Amino acid sequence: MLASSASMVKAKAPGDSAAIVFLLVISLVLALIASADLWWPMVRLSQNESAAMQSMLLDVRLPRIFGAWAAGACLGLGGAIAQSLFRNPLADPYLIGSASGAGLGVTVSLVLLGAVRMEFAFAGALLAVALTVALARGRDALLLAGFVISIVLSALVALLLVQHPEHLRVSQLFMLGQTHLLDWQASKMMLPALTLSLLLSTRLAKPMEAMALGDNTARSLGLPVEAIRWTLVALIALLSAASVTYCGMLAFVGLGAAHMVRGVFKKVLVNNLKLLLTLSAIVGGMLLVLSDFLARILFWPSEMPVGVITALLGGVYLLSLLGVGRSGLR
Repeated sequence: MLASSASMVKAKAPGDSAAIVFLLVISLVLALIASADLWWPMVRLSQNESAAMQSMLLDVRLPRIFGAWAAGACLGLGGAIAQSLFRNPLADPYLIGSASGAGLGVTVSLVLLGAVRMEFAFAGALLAVALTVALARGRDALLLAGFVISIVLSALVALLLVQHPEHLRVSQLFMLGQTHLLDWQASKMMLPALTLSLLLSTRLAKPMEAMALGDNTARSLGLPVEAIRWTLVALIALLSAASVTYCGMLAFVGLGAAHMVRGVFKKVLVNNLKLLLTLSAIVGGMLLVLSDFLARILFWPSEMPVGVITALLGGVYLLSLLGVGRSGLR
């Protein structure tokens, strides 16, 4: 039996690696396509024009693409963790209040300082999650507490904007989802959060699979269920706070990445939560890079908020699942 199990692991390993490499290559291709309007003309421009184009590519476009991938990866990984933790295919990283908290932080910074300050958004997201955890008494109560906190904080945002309507447009544009503010500094903030969360969550993949069978079953195996649960909640909070701080509210990415991975790599993912988490992060990054590209070109020269594009893509995807009668939400 041990020999057969070992052979199965060895047989699965190449498929796992191939899936990861395949998605990373597609991510690179998407990045090249998204920046083609800058790097492709360089071969035909004069030296001075080419230098200016290269500067724009390195200082504006690449940070935006790389930051969008990092933000999408944070949401994709956070969504996969949330769906496993709460045993709910409709769970996403925003369920514990981080998005509303970041929105309140942005609104407060606008009212007090007249500008969007990222540290206010990050602090607001973490504060909202802390309040959610303080109110919760268990896994199910955590979802309810997050819902309540989101409503209360959204009401506070509305109250502040009624009192200070001059900041309404900026606040709404931020929360609709945007990527034009992304720079290398944003990537430096998001990538450590993504790396830490990916390492910890994949390390906890086996305990998470045991917890999916029920808390009592997990405890009978000697697992510290509460410690694992709150660690995963902390990771969801960190991932969602990092993304919302720099990109605002991005619908569907956190919810849809894991569903897309399950649909495409169903045979490879049998009893392999670690691979699901990794692929969900990569697909989440790809989704946001693609959405950012579409937001820039569909209504050129104007630009749509990227959150509108992710919502439309998500709506079309989910409706297609319902239309063919094989919903991936079951």
